[in-house]
Parts: sequence; C-alpha cells; structure tokens
Amino acid sequence: MIATHSIKINGKWYMAGENFSPATKPESNQKNINKYTKTEINRMSTYQLKELAKNQGIKDYNLMTGGELKKYFIDFYDL
Repeated sequence: MIATHSIKINGKWYMAGENFSPATKPESNQKNINKYTKTEINRMSTYQLKELAKNQGIKDYNLMTGGELKKYFIDFYDL
C-alpha cells in the first residue's frame, strides 16, 4: 500500500508516497493473553483472584493472600 499521509505502523513511520504493509497483530503466546488491566486486577476481591488462580491452574492459590495474588497476576500478565 502507498501512504497518503505520514503514518506510524508497528512502531515505524512512513511518509506520504512510501510503500508500507498493513499492520499485523503480534503473535501471542498463552502466557501473555491479557484479559485484564492492572487496574482491574487491583480492584478484584480476594475471592475473584482465587477463582482466577484456580482457573489458571495455579497450585496452592488458597495459601496466597489477596495482595500476593494481585502481585502474581500483575507480574504474570506483565502489566
């Protein structure tokens, strides 16, 4: 495609008249499929966090506090 104006695609700038390929979605792996934002995780109750941990297959999630689960999921989702 040819740019009709300056445009940024996948972190690279193209000026008017330059050829560019359409934006592509980055490949994702299972770990980084992010359904939540950091704010959403921080607002979750301990019960919600434990349900999320159970669904993710985290061992010993019942021994973790709400704060520990929040920290775990923020690190897990790389937020």
